[in-house]
Amino acid sequence: MLETKAAFPYPGSTGYLKPQGDPVRIIQRRADGRLLVQKLSPVQHLAPASSSAAVGGASRTLTAPAADVCERQIDAIETRAQQRRRAA
Repeated sequence: MLETKAAFPYPGSTGYLKPQGDPVRIIQRRADGRLLVQKLSPVQHLAPASSSAAVGGASRTLTAPAADVCERQIDAIETRAQQRRRAA
């Protein structure tokens, strides 16, 4: 039988953190809906999870709201036009 892919975000997957599109690896989904993620260098996010798991240490881990982690980098990067709000 074919395996079905888990819905994003799932532990072990790579995502991109808003607002600048920094690559992160998702470590854990917390009970409050936030994600525990590890910031990756631009080169690390291309490597398999097992090869870069120990690089960086705990100083590169942080929690982020699930809405701030995107599957595609283009979705995570916020441009000035998107950030501008119109006055009512």
